[in-house]
Amino acid sequence: MILRRLTLGMLLLGLTACGGEETPDNTSTGFADASAAVDAGNAAMASGEYDQAATAFQYVVDNPPSDQIKVDYAMRLCSALVGAKKETDAMEVLTGLATNHADLLTAEKLQGLADSLLKPGAGASARVAEHVMNIAKDTLAEGELAKFDVAKVEKGVKALQSGDLNALAELGYVGD
Repeated sequence: MILRRLTLGMLLLGLTACGGEETPDNTSTGFADASAAVDAGNAAMASGEYDQAATAFQYVVDNPPSDQIKVDYAMRLCSALVGAKKETDAMEVLTGLATNHADLLTAEKLQGLADSLLKPGAGASARVAEHVMNIAKDTLAEGELAKFDVAKVEKGVKALQSGDLNALAELGYVGD
């Protein structure tokens, strides 16, 4: 009898949870605003909690105070996703930036992202670094592209793929 009531109660709870209109619940994220999400994301990245960092940075990307902040934190989101072993998601974020905000991408920002992805460790991804390089080639104006070190990134991608730590060190991706 008790089991039957529990089962019926669970079914009714499930039915009521599925019906009706949903109301947005920003409290489920735990972020009061983009600034709080930035702080949480930075702390999560520092402690290697990449999924939590991705959640925080996604909040900033979805609720940016400006387009430039959206771009900056989409790049941080990309790094967090790579750390969380979600390379395809990271590449989708980058493709979205190239499609919707190409005018806000700079060689400096793309170079910084590519360089961070080529440092051995949890946040390393030759595949995503190569995608960043291709986005730089496709979206940056000629003068701006000249500021992006394509040859260095190409060498870094090859070195990371082969596991050649000496080559990575020569390029500045290993060590202090």
